[in-house]
Amino acid sequence: MTGLLFALRAFLYLGFVEAMSYPLAMVDRLVNAVALGIILYFGGEMVSGAIPGVEGSYFVFAMTGVALMGLFDASLTSFKFKVRHYQLNGVLEACAMTRTPLWQLLLATPAYDLVRAFGQAIVLIATGHFVAGTAPPLAGAMLATVVVMLGCATFMCLGLISASAVLVLKGGEPLTRLVSMGSLLFGGAFFPRSLLPDWLAAVGGALPLAPTLDAVRALLSGADIELAGPPIARLAISVVILAPLTAVTFRAALDRVLRDGSMAHY
Repeated sequence: MTGLLFALRAFLYLGFVEAMSYPLAMVDRLVNAVALGIILYFGGEMVSGAIPGVEGSYFVFAMTGVALMGLFDASLTSFKFKVRHYQLNGVLEACAMTRTPLWQLLLATPAYDLVRAFGQAIVLIATGHFVAGTAPPLAGAMLATVVVMLGCATFMCLGLISASAVLVLKGGEPLTRLVSMGSLLFGGAFFPRSLLPDWLAAVGGALPLAPTLDAVRALLSGADIELAGPPIARLAISVVILAPLTAVTFRAALDRVLRDGSMAHY
């Protein structure tokens, strides 16, 4: 695992250097986050108390949804985009010539994006509670962090399956787009799934974002920990099912591109 830690540090540094090379992109993300926060705050004030299924402040509800949606979207898409980016500029081909196993290098490629998204999620959730004047219980916040990590693991498995397809097909695939759009529309990020028709609510509930949001919101609101039990169990089952499938798919994709020498083809 020493090679994996070295690769994580290397790609984390590379991502930081690339981000610092484009400071206006960071400003753009900050402006977009502030603008979205203003919209959610005043939108929540306008409909305060009128949304069934929202306990407490709508601003907290929506900011939690935005935070986790951004983190999970990064977990889902970063592998694919980074693999394609490094495939096009020859980085993957150079990595394949090092002593570090290629699978460790590929796992490390989105290190910076995931760290940035996790930090951003913490800031957004903390901002929501600060503006609303609420304070999550420490025990609930700690357990919510574990729940978020489980949710990230689920999305990362899907992201690795997507990256495996990119390695072999040298192009895009619809999986991440469908999961990301479905999570945004039906996962409960901006409004409760109870407002949706039953069949759409069922679709949203089947996505990993939904149980994560259910558990995190319950824990941060100070509700009984038992309420978070069923969503956490669903996430754990998803990880148990997806992890071996991801490992087999990822291994097969690596074997394919190493065997036919198409690592840098596009």
